Amino acid sequence: MATKIIGLDLGQREVRAWLMEAGFSSRESKACFYRAINRLEGESILEAQLRATSELLEMENLTHETYAMPLPRHLTSILTHRLPIGQLKLIDEVLPGELEDLLPLELEDIFYDYQITHLNEEEIELLIAYAIREELDQFFADCLQAGIDPKVLTLGSLYTDSLVPTSPLGDLSHIVILDIGERGSEWSFYLGSELRHLQRCDVGGQMITQQLAEVFKVDDEMAEMGKMSEARWLKADAFQFITDKNQAQLAQRINEAIIQALLPLKSELIRSFAFSEINLEVPIEAIYLTGGSSELEGIDAYLEAELDIPIHRLSFPEDMTQALSPERGMGTQDYLAFLMADGLARRLYTKTINFRKNEYSYSRDSGIIRSLAIAVSLTLLCLTALQGVRLYFEQLDALAEIAQLEAEVEQLGQSLLGKEGLELDTLKFKVNSSKEKKVLVPEVSAFDTLGELSKFISKDVEVELDRITVSLNPNGRGSLEMQGKTTTVGDVSAVIKAVEKTSCFSERVKKDKVSKSVDERTAFRVTASSKCK
Repeated sequence: MATKIIGLDLGQREVRAWLMEAGFSSRESKACFYRAINRLEGESILEAQLRATSELLEMENLTHETYAMPLPRHLTSILTHRLPIGQLKLIDEVLPGELEDLLPLELEDIFYDYQITHLNEEEIELLIAYAIREELDQFFADCLQAGIDPKVLTLGSLYTDSLVPTSPLGDLSHIVILDIGERGSEWSFYLGSELRHLQRCDVGGQMITQQLAEVFKVDDEMAEMGKMSEARWLKADAFQFITDKNQAQLAQRINEAIIQALLPLKSELIRSFAFSEINLEVPIEAIYLTGGSSELEGIDAYLEAELDIPIHRLSFPEDMTQALSPERGMGTQDYLAFLMADGLARRLYTKTINFRKNEYSYSRDSGIIRSLAIAVSLTLLCLTALQGVRLYFEQLDALAEIAQLEAEVEQLGQSLLGKEGLELDTLKFKVNSSKEKKVLVPEVSAFDTLGELSKFISKDVEVELDRITVSLNPNGRGSLEMQGKTTTVGDVSAVIKAVEKTSCFSERVKKDKVSKSVDERTAFRVTASSKCK
């Protein structure tokens, strides 16, 4: 059965929700939904975005599905850092000390996560994202107040790997995906299909609008209209086609204002491109442009001339473009919501930065698993009880048949011999022997064992029981197998001690398996055997 998953994108003018259905080995884009953002009086832009998202999900009946969402860019900062170690297990031990030296912040005041971008025997390269804990707390509070609880909170550019174009250079292909958004720009460097770096700049469509408003002394709304309708001549030779002098002067002023606004972005691109080419020792092959503000006509030609690197418009998967309505164009504004849903379907969050961990851990999965575990446990216990009842009534039927046979044999013996003979006593002895081989349901049942475990395990120990298997043999010997998750390895020891205290399964108690699960909890399997008393 396909599962619905949702990719969310909090835009500046509208919010977007991408619906995808994922099965065991496939995923399919179904639709993209939108809702304009209308800020209420005294409402921040983030509060308006979350309210619009909540209204959109409720309107499309998607409030109980699983979401993935990029964190607002202003909440996080990023850095790339190399650790002079070759063992992955040492990262969590070494990194906190490194961050204390790298950041002008106290470690307890920030919340961070990382992903590995490159490693060899001598060093590990990490991409690290961090946020001020106080601001992150407020963001989570705003999300929960709006009824939004995403399973994945990440950086949008980390999921662009599925959009990397193929190149004849293969693993030596050094390309950049540049997203120019409304409030800023973000670009990711790929070597082959491997993400190596991520950079940001606060220059986006909003800064261009503000620059136009300042130059022409108009409000932001008029400046936005002028930007989209008149800013079409960013090419150096474009003005030769304008015959009207006044129109040419107006176009020249608009373009000069746009170029002035783009100067910080251009400077940051030049600096980061030079660093990446030196670091990776491979020249950048091409830049692929996307994002809502990249639709400004002529911006691709302008950047190509200034950076001296080929620039192309980023192409999107066919299943994405087919799910969009014709008025949405090619999807430059919608691709991020698609990437969030696609990344959630591909479970990219298991190896990329995700702020849903530790005190911000996503709890809905645990609740669902716990409910399923309880349901499965109750089902198993009920089946065990029903099996016992069935055996009990079958035994009653067998005893009734034996009694009837005894009566018939006795009657036949009296008819033939006139009295009970030796043959009848021998028959009784054999019948009784057969009766003794049958065993009633053990006095200690699975219900009793589960009750004993709940009594012996402290309330401070959190145990999620995924499976319990109880096997009771006719000879009275039994075996117990428990599978589940705990918070720590010490909690597994508490489970083992509880099993050892049970009245039935207290022999050969051992820990067969202990490992870390995807949600950083401790998965365990405990077995035991005993002769029920």
